[in-house]
This record gives sequence, C-alpha cells and structure tokens, in this order.
Amino acid sequence: MTDTLLRLGCLILASAVSTGLRPQGAKQVKLVNFELQSSVLMDEPGEMISAPDFRSEVYWFPVKVPSTVLSGLVANKVYPDPYSGLNNMLIPDASDEFNRTYNLGKFSHLPGHPNPWQKPYWYRTQFRVPASDRGRHFQLIFKGINYRAAVWINGKQIADSTDMAGMFAQYSFDISEYVKPGEENGLAVKIYPLDYPGLPAAEQLEALGDFYLNGGPTGDIGKNVTML
Repeated sequence: MTDTLLRLGCLILASAVSTGLRPQGAKQVKLVNFELQSSVLMDEPGEMISAPDFRSEVYWFPVKVPSTVLSGLVANKVYPDPYSGLNNMLIPDASDEFNRTYNLGKFSHLPGHPNPWQKPYWYRTQFRVPASDRGRHFQLIFKGINYRAAVWINGKQIADSTDMAGMFAQYSFDISEYVKPGEENGLAVKIYPLDYPGLPAAEQLEALGDFYLNGGPTGDIGKNVTML
C-alpha cells in the first residue's frame, strides 16, 4: 500500500515554563499548514530549507498534517484517490518489482524516477511564538512519523534519521535554544521511506535471494508495514 509510506504526524509546539520565572501555564500550538516537495527536486540542505527566509524556485505543494506524502499529493491532484475504483493501479508503488510487473512507473510525477517514493520528501513550515514567551522552554512534539525523519529548526539540525525511526513513532525535542520568540521561525522535516518496502501480495517469509520479499534480510514484518 503506497499510502503507508512517508508519513508525518501532527506536530505540536509546546511552550513550557522556564525555571526561575513566575509559574505560568504551558501552551500548545498545533503546526498544521506545511509545504511538501521531493528531495529529488531540491538540492538545498536542511540548513537552508529550514531558514525562515528560505525561497525556492521549485513549487511546493500545500499540505495539512497529519498527512502521508501520497495523501498530500492526492489533495493537490497529482494522483487520483487510491481508494476509488482501481485508481491504486494508476499510482506507482514503493516496490520496484511491483512497478515493473504492472508498468506503474509511467505514472510517476517525477521525470526520470519511475518510483517516486525511493527518495525522502521535505515538509517545511514557518511559525511564530510571542515575544512575551522569551525565556520559556520550548518543546517540539511529533505525534507520529513513518518511517524515518530528520529535523532542522532555523538552520540547525536537531535530529537525524538514526534518532527518529519507527512506525508512527512519537518523539519530543527540547528546542528552547533554537526558537526565536517574536520572530519568524523555520522548521524543515525530511521524511525517509521504509527501509524495505516489501512486495504487495507476497508471502511474509518467502525468500528472494538473501532477502525476504517482505521484511528485508530478517523477514521482520515490523520493518515494512505501517501497522501490525
């Protein structure tokens, strides 16, 4: 199922009380409005993409999170609704073998890339926190990513794809030193695909050379499905 790939869950920016200050209630802000684009089309690194003044000559698709990459592209009319009729056969799969078998690569929206899900995708957004929140602690909470992610804020990387990995995994980071109250802040998240995309309709432990058709070298089902 292509739609299980490359998911970014709902992001919440939580502002907690800083020690030494008069106690105040914690505040939470949902970060919903993002822009989406494939890393195939973006040469810039995360340090640049997360800069508040970042500008790109490449068009970025507006998306609302939580969202998979595919659901974001469907919302932007790049691909048809995969849950309607046989539309799923008009969308490339994460499996190269499946794409070759059914000639799905011709539907890829990325020229020269018959499998548009092989490379990571970027989500980026900008946000503000009030100047009056200066001195508070800030926490960035990911309510779910899939399958790996790396994160930058205002040009600084705070996590890489070895730090963030797993199906719908949730993460929390102290970003107090990176947030600039009263100013525009930039956030970029690079979402990586599953390590072993697997082959649809294949048996879990059916071997193909040194790999299982699903689950990579160990046959671990948790490596290539969104939910057990």
